[in-house]
Amino acid sequence: MLKLKFSAQFKWLIIIFTLLLTIIVVLSFRLIEDRDQKIQNFEKLSEAIDKQDRTLGWTTHTDEELRFSFKHPDLDDECCTMGGPASEEILFRKTYTDIDTLDPEVLDKPFAGIGVYVVETDKQFEQYIVNEKEALHWQEKDYLLYMSENEEGFDQKFIDDGREEKVTLNGQEGVILTHYSWDGINRYYVPFPNSKNILVIGKSSADSEKFTFEEILSTFDFLDVQEQP
Repeated sequence: MLKLKFSAQFKWLIIIFTLLLTIIVVLSFRLIEDRDQKIQNFEKLSEAIDKQDRTLGWTTHTDEELRFSFKHPDLDDECCTMGGPASEEILFRKTYTDIDTLDPEVLDKPFAGIGVYVVETDKQFEQYIVNEKEALHWQEKDYLLYMSENEEGFDQKFIDDGREEKVTLNGQEGVILTHYSWDGINRYYVPFPNSKNILVIGKSSADSEKFTFEEILSTFDFLDVQEQP
């Protein structure tokens, strides 16, 4: 009888021990999952903070006369030029360059930078874009003709593969023109809210460790835009 009683107690101990072990294992897995989730959330938050903080110390350019502003990470605005708008009068023209991406031995190597222009026009935005496409195409045709006449072996033909896409910048709708020019520069066109002036932003093909094009775009403001209550 004593042996049977002991065996029954032992079985109950095994059952209790198994239950406790199961609970401990389940809780351990949950703790590990919670820890991993907290680490992921912290990494995402840190990444977001880093991206936000990158623009906090940037240089702010504000043009009170033309009514716009934007930020950049203290880029050089004197060394270089970038292809911009091809039609109408240009009121503002600046190229902002990360000089660390320049190669003094290869002068025509693409650099990381952004071109900023303000165009004055009496045309409606849609008509301006039509004229701009045509002007950019003529620039490319002239470039190809010059190269074919002056560079031996150059036989590249004109390919009409330009694309137009919609874009919104600080609440203002505009367009992006790609493959409309020989220089490989993507051009963003956004009309000012309270004038017929047009903001044109050129995007270079090279990358920088100091900024992304999207980061600089996010800092553009039209000073006459009314905030929604």
